[in-house]
Amino acid sequence: MAKRETDKREAVKMLSEKIGERIKEMPTGSKSSISRLINGLLTKDGYENIHLGADVGRAWTKDGGKTYILSEDDLFSVLEETKKLLKGSCVLDFSEYKNKIVGLPFNLSFTVKRKNK
Repeated sequence: MAKRETDKREAVKMLSEKIGERIKEMPTGSKSSISRLINGLLTKDGYENIHLGADVGRAWTKDGGKTYILSEDDLFSVLEETKKLLKGSCVLDFSEYKNKIVGLPFNLSFTVKRKNK
Protein backbone atom coordinates (compact mmCIF):
# COMPACT_ATOMS: atom_id res chain seq x y z
CA MET A 1 0.00 0.00 0.00
CA ALA A 2 1.32 3.43 -0.88
CA LYS A 3 2.22 5.61 2.05
CA ARG A 4 1.44 9.28 2.13
CA GLU A 5 4.42 11.57 1.74
CA THR A 6 2.94 13.92 4.35
CA ASP A 7 -0.42 14.74 5.90
CA LYS A 8 -2.87 16.81 3.87
CA ARG A 9 -2.38 20.06 5.82
CA GLU A 10 1.37 19.86 5.29
CA ALA A 11 0.91 18.99 1.61
CA VAL A 12 -1.45 21.96 1.09
CA LYS A 13 0.99 24.29 2.86
CA MET A 14 4.03 22.99 0.94
CA LEU A 15 2.28 23.17 -2.44
CA SER A 16 0.84 26.63 -1.73
CA GLU A 17 4.28 27.97 -0.81
CA LYS A 18 5.98 26.44 -3.88
CA ILE A 19 3.20 27.64 -6.20
CA GLY A 20 3.29 31.11 -4.66
CA GLU A 21 7.03 31.33 -5.30
CA ARG A 22 6.58 30.07 -8.86
CA ILE A 23 3.84 32.64 -9.56
CA LYS A 24 6.04 35.45 -8.22
CA GLU A 25 8.68 34.41 -10.77
CA MET A 26 6.19 34.43 -13.67
CA PRO A 27 6.10 37.53 -15.88
CA THR A 28 3.09 39.81 -15.60
CA GLY A 29 0.45 38.64 -18.05
CA SER A 30 1.44 34.97 -17.81
CA LYS A 31 -1.35 32.39 -17.70
CA SER A 32 -1.57 29.15 -15.76
CA SER A 33 -3.83 27.29 -13.34
CA ILE A 34 -3.33 25.86 -9.87
CA SER A 35 -3.80 22.32 -11.22
CA ARG A 36 -1.21 22.88 -13.95
CA LEU A 37 1.29 24.33 -11.47
CA ILE A 38 0.83 21.49 -8.97
CA ASN A 39 1.26 18.91 -11.70
CA GLY A 40 4.33 20.70 -13.05
CA LEU A 41 5.98 20.91 -9.63
CA LEU A 42 5.39 17.28 -8.74
CA THR A 43 6.19 15.78 -12.14
CA LYS A 44 9.43 17.80 -12.17
CA ASP A 45 10.27 16.02 -8.89
CA GLY A 46 9.60 12.62 -10.51
CA TYR A 47 6.01 12.01 -9.40
CA GLU A 48 3.45 10.39 -11.71
CA ASN A 49 -0.02 12.00 -11.82
CA ILE A 50 -2.96 9.62 -11.29
CA HIS A 51 -6.58 10.78 -11.55
CA LEU A 52 -8.61 8.94 -8.91
CA GLY A 53 -12.05 9.93 -10.17
CA ALA A 54 -14.25 13.00 -9.95
CA ASP A 55 -15.32 12.36 -6.36
CA VAL A 56 -11.91 11.36 -5.06
CA GLY A 57 -9.28 13.72 -6.45
CA ARG A 58 -5.75 13.23 -7.69
CA ALA A 59 -2.65 11.41 -6.54
CA TRP A 60 1.01 11.80 -7.41
CA THR A 61 3.23 8.82 -6.68
CA LYS A 62 6.88 7.79 -7.13
CA ASP A 63 9.67 5.58 -5.85
CA GLY A 64 7.83 2.59 -4.51
CA GLY A 65 4.81 4.32 -3.11
CA LYS A 66 5.60 7.82 -1.83
CA THR A 67 2.30 9.51 -2.56
CA TYR A 68 0.50 12.82 -2.36
CA ILE A 69 -3.28 12.38 -2.45
CA LEU A 70 -5.36 15.54 -2.81
CA SER A 71 -9.14 15.74 -2.89
CA GLU A 72 -11.03 18.54 -4.61
CA ASP A 73 -11.38 20.21 -1.19
CA ASP A 74 -7.59 20.12 -0.81
CA LEU A 75 -7.18 21.72 -4.25
CA PHE A 76 -9.58 24.51 -3.22
CA SER A 77 -7.41 24.96 -0.10
CA VAL A 78 -4.21 25.18 -2.19
CA LEU A 79 -5.84 27.91 -4.31
CA GLU A 80 -7.02 29.91 -1.27
CA GLU A 81 -3.71 29.55 0.60
CA THR A 82 -1.76 30.57 -2.50
CA LYS A 83 -3.92 33.69 -2.91
CA LYS A 84 -3.27 34.58 0.76
CA LEU A 85 0.49 34.14 0.31
CA LEU A 86 0.47 36.36 -2.79
CA LYS A 87 -1.52 39.14 -1.13
CA GLY A 88 0.34 42.40 -1.55
CA SER A 89 2.49 41.24 -4.46
CA CYS A 90 0.42 39.47 -7.14
CA VAL A 91 -3.19 38.95 -8.13
CA LEU A 92 -4.56 35.88 -9.86
CA ASP A 93 -6.97 37.43 -12.35
CA PHE A 94 -9.90 35.19 -13.25
CA SER A 95 -11.94 38.05 -14.77
CA GLU A 96 -12.29 36.34 -18.17
CA TYR A 97 -14.74 33.98 -16.47
CA LYS A 98 -16.85 36.69 -14.80
CA ASN A 99 -20.58 35.86 -14.97
CA LYS A 100 -19.83 32.49 -16.57
CA ILE A 101 -20.40 28.99 -15.27
CA VAL A 102 -17.26 27.21 -16.43
CA GLY A 103 -15.67 24.83 -13.96
CA LEU A 104 -13.66 24.42 -10.80
CA PRO A 105 -11.50 27.44 -9.89
CA PHE A 106 -8.32 25.41 -9.40
CA ASN A 107 -8.64 24.15 -12.99
CA LEU A 108 -9.31 27.57 -14.53
CA SER A 109 -6.53 29.59 -16.12
CA PHE A 110 -5.66 32.84 -14.42
CA THR A 111 -3.57 35.79 -15.58
CA VAL A 112 -0.77 36.97 -13.28
CA LYS A 113 -1.06 40.65 -12.42
CA ARG A 114 1.13 42.71 -10.11
CA LYS A 115 -0.25 44.82 -7.30
CA ASN A 116 0.24 48.54 -7.75
CA LYS A 117 2.49 49.88 -5.05
